[in-house]
Amino acid sequence: MYSDRIEVENPGGLYGRMTLDQLGKVSADTRNPFIANAMEVMKQTENRYSGIPTIINSMKEYGLPKPLFENDRGVFRVTLYNAEVSGINVSDMEMRILEFCKTPKSRKELEAHFKEYITIPYLMNKYAHPMIEKGILGLSIPDAPKSKNQKYYTL
Repeated sequence: MYSDRIEVENPGGLYGRMTLDQLGKVSADTRNPFIANAMEVMKQTENRYSGIPTIINSMKEYGLPKPLFENDRGVFRVTLYNAEVSGINVSDMEMRILEFCKTPKSRKELEAHFKEYITIPYLMNKYAHPMIEKGILGLSIPDAPKSKNQKYYTL
């Protein structure tokens, strides 16, 4: 638990054919169907794949940013953000950028990571540059903002 978010991790990563963009939209493969069925019979779980949609809908209902789902190196993680970062209201995409830039990232890394959502010129003009002005995103080479070696990091 952090002041701006809660992170929940599950070792083992996503199971089977499931991808991040399918979460909450399709039935997932079950790692151990015998245990899952037994838990359902004992009324300990519902086993109906409703957890992810419930999380997404609850965050939306309370006006909070969308949850960030990540599947990296055998660990599945969901990050639930509150509405502010250091007293500054931030959008869902800004939260995603801040999370991604916890370790410094180059423009190419930003482009590769966010290319399914938006183009890099749009990301830089709409999000990165304003975030730098707000003081929530930093430059590794502040004297040369257009340097090819520039990296962006969360402040």
